[in-house]
Amino acid sequence: MNTKKSLKTTPSQQSVRQEQRQKNNLSASLADDFFSDQFASFVNQSPSSFSSPGQQEHYFNFHGRTNSNESSSRYAEMNSVSQQQQQQQQQQRQYNKITTSSTVLLSPVKKSAFSFISTPSNSVNLLKINQGKEINEINDNDSDDDNSITPRPQSPKQSMLIINNNKKKQEQQSKEINQLSAETTWKRIQAEKEREKDKIQRCYNKRVLIHEQMIQLQKEIKNIEIKTKEAMDSEDYLQAQTLEQQQTKLTEKLWDVFGHTEEQVEQQIHTCWKTLADLLAKETEAAKKLANACKHTKDERERQLLKYHIDNERKYEEKLQQINQQRGKLDEEKSEIAFDMEMWEQSNTEFKNKMDELVHKEKSKKNEVTLKMKNVQMEIDELMERLGELQQKRDEYEAEIHQLDITMHETTNQYVPEKEALENDHILVQQRKHTIEKKSIQLDREDEHLYREMEQLTKDEERGKNELDSLQEQITMATKQLEQGQEEHDAILNIFHEYIQSRDDLVINKKQAMIQAHNSVTHQIKSSETKRHQLYTAQCRLEDQESTIQNLKSQLNSLNRQKKLAVETRQLQLAAEARSQIQSIESTLIDSEAIRDDRQKSVDKSLVLLRDEEYQMEKLKKECINIQQTSSKEYNPFIIFD
Repeated sequence: MNTKKSLKTTPSQQSVRQEQRQKNNLSASLADDFFSDQFASFVNQSPSSFSSPGQQEHYFNFHGRTNSNESSSRYAEMNSVSQQQQQQQQQQRQYNKITTSSTVLLSPVKKSAFSFISTPSNSVNLLKINQGKEINEINDNDSDDDNSITPRPQSPKQSMLIINNNKKKQEQQSKEINQLSAETTWKRIQAEKEREKDKIQRCYNKRVLIHEQMIQLQKEIKNIEIKTKEAMDSEDYLQAQTLEQQQTKLTEKLWDVFGHTEEQVEQQIHTCWKTLADLLAKETEAAKKLANACKHTKDERERQLLKYHIDNERKYEEKLQQINQQRGKLDEEKSEIAFDMEMWEQSNTEFKNKMDELVHKEKSKKNEVTLKMKNVQMEIDELMERLGELQQKRDEYEAEIHQLDITMHETTNQYVPEKEALENDHILVQQRKHTIEKKSIQLDREDEHLYREMEQLTKDEERGKNELDSLQEQITMATKQLEQGQEEHDAILNIFHEYIQSRDDLVINKKQAMIQAHNSVTHQIKSSETKRHQLYTAQCRLEDQESTIQNLKSQLNSLNRQKKLAVETRQLQLAAEARSQIQSIESTLIDSEAIRDDRQKSVDKSLVLLRDEEYQMEKLKKECINIQQTSSKEYNPFIIFD
């Protein structure tokens, strides 16, 4: 009990109250809002017209009592005076209860300032419940009076106050929605930014894989060239042709990856960097909006926390004051009960003494007879042979005791009403004492509940302060992100334009030069292949013509030998035929030699053209290699095309 009462005077509570008073004095606008809310809540309540309480019954009723003793009369007079005082005090308490109850019922029930408090204060609810019970008890005692509730119409000013309160609630909800929307947008943009960074990283990784693929293709082409040379050395021309076809396909694939696939990846990288820059600009704008929304929410939270603290402090003071008032009343009632109990004990003692005086002789004789009966019983136990005689004596004594009891009862029978009145008074006093004890226990529970509630309210305020700290951290983070985001956006744009885009433009130019040189070499190679094929065809025709000429010369030599032999043998007919054939073959030989000379000129011309093409091809190859080497050093030192 002392612990609960000490809540009002602890140093921490005093310091909190002083700080609260300072805040209240410094926040005039907040106080105006608070009293306007109270007035609006007050006009929304329906006033109750309570009737005056009726007369209470006396706690002690001595109308049927016959007081023949002077002490009993004095006790009755004192008890009557005490009853009148109690009656007046009871009436005053009833009026106070009604006034207090109506005041509390008409007071506004303020909701919590933060979202983590979803119900009104428990102390107010408990106070209203207890006061409702007390009002019901008063109404039960005053059965002749009725309580009526009459609604009161609202004035235009009151309606305007209610409308203003609704507008404030709507504005508060709108601010919270704006903060939530800004925070969601900011987090969404951050997530998109991280995804875009991952996408950029994947693009760079893909470009690295493309470079590795090109290096691998180069190695395969080198290996195929070595195998082709080995096949040519071993005169496996079909295998060499197959390897050359594979080399051609790999070379085309290499230049396709170099010219198209990598260019697509570079375009994706450019797009991702531009998207990242746009997201940084959006993130900066979102951080700015979030900082403003958090600042508005923080200001509103501070105002709500201050108002919430004022409400709780006021409720706590009212409840604690009411508990102390009830304790004072209980102490007064306890004093009255103690006085009544003392008077009852005095009257009871006097009554017992009076009864003892009336039956003093009989009691003494009863005690003597009882003692004799015990002695006789002892003799009965000790002397079994005298059992019959002693039992007869015992019966006589019991009859005499019974007669004495009857006499005592008849003597005290006239005082039975007084005894019953005393017993009833004792019962009433005990009932009052029990009621006071129950009320005291109930107050202790309320005090304990108030203490726990104040602890919970303190925790709620701590959570509110933590929320304010979180909002402040969020504001700081958003402000920092606003500054860093702008710097990062400018830095990324600068890096993109000065390094990435300029480097890629240079690379694109170098790649275009490399591709153009490669196309020139490829075109020259195809032209050289055409010239080689033409030279091969001309040489084949020349070889055929040489073979024809050799055949004609062989035939001519054979015919000359036949002619000579025919002349020697005087076979002139055969010699004439041989001569005719020789002339024909000589004519054909002359024509064939002329054709051979023409074909030789064609071969020489094709050979000159082929050498010129090969010279141009070698020149282009050297230029292409120089371009590739230079570009590869500037572009990627690990990629060199031969």
